[in-house]
Amino acid sequence: MDEIPVETRRQIMREVEQVPGVLAVEQARVRRAGASYFADLTLALPRRFTFEHTGELVRSATEAVHRALLRPTLSSTPFPARPGLKASSTG
Repeated sequence: MDEIPVETRRQIMREVEQVPGVLAVEQARVRRAGASYFADLTLALPRRFTFEHTGELVRSATEAVHRALLRPTLSSTPFPARPGLKASSTG
């Protein structure tokens, strides 16, 4: 696997952080593998979210990655955010 440009990683993080409900991208590992990309994200989400709402948010985050990259394979790990972390009002 090959490293990607720093700006591409930043673009992915900006896109995902704009998803309503994503409090933070705690970790973003992105690699190029041939003509495709692999992205592994750890997302901080509000503790009050149901499993259904979390699933919807992960789908939205996946769509955000697709906007930033062509043909990505995505793995995302949502987790309850630490107390006091608030969702952005953008999106």
